Amino acid sequence: MTHALPARTRIVLIEPRVPENVGSIARAMANLGFSNLVVAGAPGLKDDPAALRLAVHCEHLLASTREAPDFDAAVAGADLVLGTTAHDAYETWDILDPWQAIDLAGGVPGEIALVFGSERYGLSKALLRKCHQVVHLPTRVPGESLNLAQAVLLFCWEFAKADAARDRPRAAGLTDVNPGPYWIDVLERAGALKPHNKEKRLATLRRIASRVRLSEEEAALLRGIGSKLALLLKLR
Repeated sequence: MTHALPARTRIVLIEPRVPENVGSIARAMANLGFSNLVVAGAPGLKDDPAALRLAVHCEHLLASTREAPDFDAAVAGADLVLGTTAHDAYETWDILDPWQAIDLAGGVPGEIALVFGSERYGLSKALLRKCHQVVHLPTRVPGESLNLAQAVLLFCWEFAKADAARDRPRAAGLTDVNPGPYWIDVLERAGALKPHNKEKRLATLRRIASRVRLSEEEAALLRGIGSKLALLLKLR
């Protein structure tokens, strides 16, 4: 049985600029059972007096907020990385709504990183490509975006509500397999990844891999195949 979604969900803010938003987010998180907040690329913002003023009775969450230098450091260790966007279409990707993202997250046994971009620019295309899936919060006015703190609040509310409504069982011994360095090397040697399409194809592979659920035996077999191919191609 998976642990509660709020306890497993890391809220990641990439380069926020408004301290009041950080304080409001901390308050929303604390009230909905979330405790893991990471702020990337905005050193000292969590300690701004304006952030503390908005984090009413939740100063402890701001105090425990981790600062990271960039996106990669902020999401490191997460089993599922969900990037948020104000757009309902992005390249050729299937954009998830929050409820599809919750269904996906419910099947992942480890930590989920829910990532939000800055107030002005959101997440760049380059950063969205590093995510396993892209999530869009529908609005009545297409193309419009919500205030950062409001968006985080709504996502946290939906995650907490879904977690309270059902406790999804998961069979023991399942694991997630993501494209590892051996597979990437093999695909490059085989010509499946070319410089002009490598990042886009890797993003597609990450989306596929995030939906794959394998037994430990199946996962070990795939890892072994990747390792053997790497040896045969003298990549190890």
